[in-house]
Amino acid sequence: PYPYAWDAAEITTALPATLTNTGTADFWPVLKVFGAPSSNFTITNTSVLDTEGNPLSIVYDTGTPIPGGGQYVEIDTFRNTMYLNGNGANMKDGLNVLESDFFPLAVGANNITISGATANVLWQNAWA
Repeated sequence: PYPYAWDAAEITTALPATLTNTGTADFWPVLKVFGAPSSNFTITNTSVLDTEGNPLSIVYDTGTPIPGGGQYVEIDTFRNTMYLNGNGANMKDGLNVLESDFFPLAVGANNITISGATANVLWQNAWA
């Protein structure tokens, strides 16, 4: 169902981090943002730019707070979804749609930053 092939082993990396996609195609990661509780966070891929030269970000700033106790919002950048614990409540109500883009990991180095929460990114190298 994906427009690329990937490594068999999934990589989990805590953010912030620089992730290097050594493949030949963009990869659309899954992000797990953990609650503290937190109701505002921004995740930015400073290596992937929009048509105006601005880095792409996912900005969550108006919605339901992420509960603590190990719960998380799972952001699937390929499907453009955001669910509590991956299959619970839809958390997309907090997405600032004017400032957000579900970004890929481009071929090469991707510098991913986060503010307002902690997160892991689940990713792999991808080939066209």
